[in-house]
Amino acid sequence: MSLNERAEILAGALFVGQLVANAIILVYLTKISPWSIINLKNTTKSEFKQVWSPALAGTGIPIAQTITLQGGIQVLNLLGSQHEVIVVYSMVRTLVRLIIQIGITLTNALIPEIARRTESSSAIKIKNFVSQVSLSAIIVSIVLYIGLIIAGPRIIEIWSQGNIYASGWTFAILGIHTIINIAWYIPSSLLMATNQHMKISLLYAVSSALALAAWITVGTKIDIIVGAGLLLAIPEIILLIFTINKQLVYSSTEVV
Repeated sequence: MSLNERAEILAGALFVGQLVANAIILVYLTKISPWSIINLKNTTKSEFKQVWSPALAGTGIPIAQTITLQGGIQVLNLLGSQHEVIVVYSMVRTLVRLIIQIGITLTNALIPEIARRTESSSAIKIKNFVSQVSLSAIIVSIVLYIGLIIAGPRIIEIWSQGNIYASGWTFAILGIHTIINIAWYIPSSLLMATNQHMKISLLYAVSSALALAAWITVGTKIDIIVGAGLLLAIPEIILLIFTINKQLVYSSTEVV
C-alpha cells in the first residue's frame, strides 16, 4: 500500500469517526434534553428572538477561523507555492494552534461561571479574576511558543520522517498569532457570558476576510510565510484592540 493510499484511508477513517461521534452525541442530547433538538415546536417567538443573536454570534468565530486556516492553504495554492511550503505551513500551524487550545479551554470554563455570578458578585472582582487567568495563560503560551521555536524544527523532522524541514523562524512567524489570540479571547469571556459578543464575532469574521483579500492582492510581493503569518495575526491584533477598548466600559453589575 502506497503512502497516498494510507493517507486517504486515514482521512476517510477520521471523517467516518467524526460522523459516528456526532451521531452519538446527538442521540445522547435528544435523550437528556427536555426540549426538542431538531425542531422549534416548543419555542415561542420571543424565545427565538432572545437566542437568535447569541447563536448567530457564536458562528462568527468558527467562520473567521475557517477563512484564515483553510483560506491560507488556498492562497498558497493560488500563489503557486511549492508543495513543501504548503506542507510546512500546515504542519507548523497545526503544532502552534495547540497553544490556542489553552485559551479555548479556559474561556469555556469561565463563561458559565461569569454568567452565574454577575448578578451576585462585584463585576470588578470578576474582571480582575479573568485578567489574572488571562495573564497566567499568556505567560504559559509564551513559554510554549518559545519552546516550539526551539524544538519545533526537530518535531517536524521526526513527524515527517526527515522529509520536511521547518525553521525556528517559521514557527516564530506562524505562531505569534496564538499569543495574541489568548490575550483577547479569554477576556472576551466577559462579553460572551452576557451575550454581548456579536460585534466581536462579526469583526473577527470581517477582519479575517479582509486579511485574506489583502494577502491575495499583495501576492508574491512579500515572502509566502510572512504573508501567511500576517493572515493569521492581523485579525487577532484587531480583536485584541477592540476587546481592550470594549472592556473599558464597565459597570458595577455587568460587562458592557
